Amino acid sequence: MAHLNQTGTSLEQFEKLFDNVNLTYFIVAPTCQDRIKNQDETDIDCGGTECSECSLNKACLVNSDCFTNDCSTSSKTCTVKSGIPRGGGGGSPFNDLNVIGSYGRTIPTSIIVRSGILIDAIQVTYETSNQTQGSVVTQAPVRGRTSGTQHRFDLLPGETIVTVSGRSAGTVIGLQFTTSTGRVSSYYGDYDGTAFTEQYSGYVLSYISGRCADALDQIQFVWIRG
Repeated sequence: MAHLNQTGTSLEQFEKLFDNVNLTYFIVAPTCQDRIKNQDETDIDCGGTECSECSLNKACLVNSDCFTNDCSTSSKTCTVKSGIPRGGGGGSPFNDLNVIGSYGRTIPTSIIVRSGILIDAIQVTYETSNQTQGSVVTQAPVRGRTSGTQHRFDLLPGETIVTVSGRSAGTVIGLQFTTSTGRVSSYYGDYDGTAFTEQYSGYVLSYISGRCADALDQIQFVWIRG
């Protein structure tokens, strides 16, 4: 007598159904896009030997884990070097990182400055890149007002900014940029206030933050290892 299951199918018939079924098992290997910290990643989908370097504030073990090439020995996170704020406390705060994001290595490709007797405004175009998403070019908003004479300084492919000099007081009064190839921009603005020169050995300019309203009230330069 054949044994029947609850559907009325005999065991012999049930077994024959599976004789013709090809059971295939798939093993999904971990990847750098699975939104999981696996393999030897130091943070989610970044770091280690398989994935792109990690962006700012992500976990790291060594400098090579980071797009900034700077892994803090104390916090074990990817960090940057922030310069001294130049100028005063007027206007509203801004940070270009909020526009360009922090998913990869960011450097300026073009800088527009408006100036007269002070720096009326600055607007920076950035290139951000990583191994998985490629390069993205983003123009940050105008920081200040669209008055004064407009000047544009374009960087060459592979060129970076290694020194920024200028003058400041209650606002930013003058700015000038020097690149890794030795090129020097024009001097923008006036010569009142206190002179400054900012550079850090082995670092290049990444992005700016500061304060602005009817002028560029304050600017802070943020640097990453070259």
